[in-house]
Amino acid sequence: MMSEDKMLIQIDAYLKGQLPTAEMAALEQEMAADAALAKRVRQQRFHLQGLELLLEDDLRAKMQGWKSEVPPPRPPL
Repeated sequence: MMSEDKMLIQIDAYLKGQLPTAEMAALEQEMAADAALAKRVRQQRFHLQGLELLLEDDLRAKMQGWKSEVPPPRPPL
C-alpha cells in the first residue's frame, strides 16, 4: 500500500501528464477497480483547475493594473 503523500504525488503527476506510460496505465487500472481512488483523482483534478483559475484571475488583475500605471519619466539624453 502506498503512503498518502506518495499517492497524492502520483495523482498530481498523472493529472499533469508527467507519469511514465506504464505507471499511468497502472493507475488507470487501479482507478477502474477502486471507486474511492477514482473519486480522489477527480477531486484533485478539480482542485488543480481551481488553482489555475485563481492564478489566471490574479494575473489578469495585475495586467489591468499595469495598463493604467504611468511609466516613470525617462532621463534626458
